[in-house]
Amino acid sequence: MPTYYGDTTGTLSGSQSGGAQILRGGLEPIDPYTGRYNDQLYGDAQALAGHARGGNDIIYGVSASYSTELIAGDAATMDGSSRGGNDTIFGGFGSHLSITIVGDALELHGASRGGNDLIYPGSNGASGGGFVAGDARTMDGTTRGGDDTIIGGGIGMALYGDASILSGHARGGNDHFRLSDGAQSLYAYGDGRLTEHARGGDDVIVGGSNAPYVMMYGDGALSDQARGGNDILIAGSNSFEIMWGDGPKTGTTRGGSDTFVFATGSGRDQIMDFEQGKDHIDLTGYASQGIHGFADLTLVAGAVIGDSDPNATSIQFSTSSVVVVHGVPHLTATDFLFA
Repeated sequence: MPTYYGDTTGTLSGSQSGGAQILRGGLEPIDPYTGRYNDQLYGDAQALAGHARGGNDIIYGVSASYSTELIAGDAATMDGSSRGGNDTIFGGFGSHLSITIVGDALELHGASRGGNDLIYPGSNGASGGGFVAGDARTMDGTTRGGDDTIIGGGIGMALYGDASILSGHARGGNDHFRLSDGAQSLYAYGDGRLTEHARGGDDVIVGGSNAPYVMMYGDGALSDQARGGNDILIAGSNSFEIMWGDGPKTGTTRGGSDTFVFATGSGRDQIMDFEQGKDHIDLTGYASQGIHGFADLTLVAGAVIGDSDPNATSIQFSTSSVVVVHGVPHLTATDFLFA
C-alpha cells in the first residue's frame, strides 16, 4: 500500500510546522494491468502533537476506477494543541472501490483544531462506500472543527462537515456544502452524531438539481447533553430530499434553530423534525409564483409522499413540487418566512 507524506513519516511536535506541499496519488499502481491503486496520502505527517501546525497543502487523489484511497489533509492523528492547515483536496475521478477523505486527521484529540479546508470529493461515488469529513472521523476532548467547504459527492457517499462522531466537549465548525447534481443515495451531515457535551456548528447544506435521493442532516443523532447548531438546509431543484435539522434526540439534548429553504421547482421533499416556535420554512423563493403569505399556501392534511403520517401537513405548490412536514398537523403563519 503506497503511503505518501508531505513533510515527515513521523510526528510534528513542539512548535514545528509543516510546509505548503502538493501531493499527488496514482504514482504506483498495485495492479499495472488494470491500473488499480491503493494509496494513502497525508499532507504533513503521521501525527501532529504539542503546538505543531499543519501546512496549507494541495492534495490530488487517484483518477482511476476500482481504486482504494485514503487522504488526510494533515495527519492520521492530531493531539495536544496542534492545528490543521487550510488544505485543498481533490478526491479524483473514476468510480472508486472505497474512498476516505478527512480535511485534517482521522482522529482529533485533546485541544486540537481543524483547519478551514476545501474538499472536492468527486461525483462518481464508491461501490464499497465513501466517507468524507471536513475535519476527522472522530473528535473528542475540547477539539474544534474548522469552517470547511465540501463541493460534490457521489453515489453512496456520506459527507460530514466536521466528523461522524463528536464527543466530550468537541465543537463543530460552521461548514458549507454544495451537493452534486444528480446525486443518488447521498448523505450529508453538517455534524455527525453528537454525544456528551458536544456542540454542532451552524452549517449550510445546498442540494443539487435532479437528485433522486438525498438525506440532509444539519446535525446527526443527539444524546446526553449535546446541542445542535442553527443550520440552513436548502432544497435542490427537481430533487427528492429527506431533511433533518437535527437527528433523533435522547437525554437532555437540545436541537438548534434550523431553516428549511425551498424555491420554485424544488421537487418532492420531506422535513422530518420541524420544531414549531424554533425552526422556520423559508419560501421567499416562491414569490415568483405569487406566494407572499400564509393565505397563499395550499395545505393538505397528512403526508402525500413518503410514509403515511396522519400528523403530517403537506404544502403543495404543484403536482411535482410538494413539501411534507412530518409530525406537525397544524402549521401556522409564524412557521414561515415569505418575501
